[in-house]
Parts: sequence; structure tokens; C-alpha cells
Amino acid sequence: MEATSQVAPLKQVILSVEAGAAATEPSAKCSEVAFIYGIGSAGLLPFECLLSGKREGETISFQAAKSGLEDFFGHLTAQFFVFFDRHSEVFFRARVIRVATPEPREVVKAIAEMTARGHGGGCDCGCGCG
Repeated sequence: MEATSQVAPLKQVILSVEAGAAATEPSAKCSEVAFIYGIGSAGLLPFECLLSGKREGETISFQAAKSGLEDFFGHLTAQFFVFFDRHSEVFFRARVIRVATPEPREVVKAIAEMTARGHGGGCDCGCGCG
């Protein structure tokens, strides 16, 4: 086990995400989301700011509007777009499952994939950023 399991820049973060149309029922859809924290070209995303300093096992709750997906989730939009379905607003509960130090090649790969997809400048994944 690593000395720290706290969410910080360039750490690999794995979340268990529950989402639903109401704050009292956020478990309509569940999924695991994994990403490298803090690699966005504009700095930390508003979503990432909610996770800053969280440790494994800690949970955050928040709501997001479909109309503001790209601004809130940035290059991670495609991973959260699937939770919206027909809803214009979704309530989320995300639990930090794991925080790890990725291999340098994993960081480079994540940055390259983000750049290739064009997030922040339009893409074709259906997230609405284009």
C-alpha cells in the first residue's frame, strides 16, 4: 500500500459512481469511473475540485446539469454523459475506491487520448462539447 491514498495531481483515481434523477434516489445507475487526476489543459476541473484531498473510502455528492456537462466534467465528459439519459439534471454520489500512482506511460497515454479526442474543442463522442 502506498504511503498516501489521497486524491492529488497525476494520481490515478477510481470511483464508484451512482447517479439518478433525484437526490434521494441517486442509485438508478451505477458504474466505475477511472481517470488520471489533474491532466486537463485548463487546470483542475470543477468536478476534480470536489475530489481534491479525498481519501480512499470517502464519498462526494453533487448534482450536474446536462447543459453544463463540458464545463463541469471537461475531458471526462464522455464517462459521465451516459448517466444523463433523458434527464436534464442528475444527482451523483461518487466513492473513491482507489488512488494510486500510475506508471509514467499511463499518464502520457491519458494525455494523448484526451488530446486526440479533442475535448475542450469539439469531438464526436456524443458528449455535446462540439
